[in-house]
Amino acid sequence: MTGLEPQCSRVVWAENGKMGFQFTTPLHPATLELIVAVARKPIPKRVKKLAEAFYGRAKALQEAFSALPETLPLSTVVERTVFEGAEGDAEALAGYLVVTRDALSRLPVEQLLAGDVTWETGR
Repeated sequence: MTGLEPQCSRVVWAENGKMGFQFTTPLHPATLELIVAVARKPIPKRVKKLAEAFYGRAKALQEAFSALPETLPLSTVVERTVFEGAEGDAEALAGYLVVTRDALSRLPVEQLLAGDVTWETGR
């Protein structure tokens, strides 16, 4: 859309979870006012809760993958976050995650960005 093109910028400072950006081309005053107004609005509690859950799971998965080749931490995370007390084979799903992660890590970034991925089949 005309007037809403992406703007190049770089981070010039970061402190306490906030950042300052320098734009290659100065922003129009109305655009800057809109950005500031949106940034001042509080994040709804539901969105904040979902974000906390997502980042909590992502951190748990990262720690579990870091423990490989020991698979118990990954199975534990899968059991807690995927099955949540329901019946399922957490060890098998953890094994699938490891196989899939390894397969994806061998692909060129360009292929991943193009969405050209063949997913491993479950065993």
